Amino acid sequence: MPTGLTPARPSSGTSLRRVAAIPLAFVVLASGVALAGVVVLNRRFGVRFGDLTRDPSIVMSGPLSYGVLSTAGGLLWSAATAVCVLARLHLGRTSAGRFFAASAAFTAWLMLDDVFLLHEKALPVYLGVPETAFHVAYPMICLAWLAAFRRRILATRRLTLAVALAFFTASEGMDALLKWDTDAFFLFEDGAKFVGIVAWLAYFVDAALAAFRDAAATVVYGNLPD
Repeated sequence: MPTGLTPARPSSGTSLRRVAAIPLAFVVLASGVALAGVVVLNRRFGVRFGDLTRDPSIVMSGPLSYGVLSTAGGLLWSAATAVCVLARLHLGRTSAGRFFAASAAFTAWLMLDDVFLLHEKALPVYLGVPETAFHVAYPMICLAWLAAFRRRILATRRLTLAVALAFFTASEGMDALLKWDTDAFFLFEDGAKFVGIVAWLAYFVDAALAAFRDAAATVVYGNLPD
């Protein structure tokens, strides 16, 4: 193997221990934050631990079908976030890496918002942030993301992204302007959002695979466009 293609290796046992400690540090940090949050909610708001740790359908003694589409959407948001994070780690500090880093942060926030009802309940109730602020902020953030990475996005198969944004726009528009309390309305609003999430995940999987192929071509041929 040519010298330039030899994988970099830690120079000492100390470096190896530092690299090995990163996953363990993540385990401690992530689980610690989550469990600390459970304790805070219990102490501050008096919510029983069992109500915080168990599935909502169990707590409410309801059927397992409660929130099934919402739960599936949360899983897909998580998958899209993971794809972007792994792509960023693989591609490093390249233009593609920066694109996936920003996309990971944006997708992670959308996931947290959707799963924990941040803009619908948590932030308006506990911090006084009006829900209308999010209806204005999200399109602006999305436009800023599109503008900042327009060259990278135009180099991808962007039709799937356009489908995702179209369905997100439809869902957001129904949520902001209509708010009808009917089964048919919830099917169309939440169904449109779910289709958007599926398309969002599909886009980033495809974009990441294409970026990986380009990165591999650079190692072999040294001709990857920035």
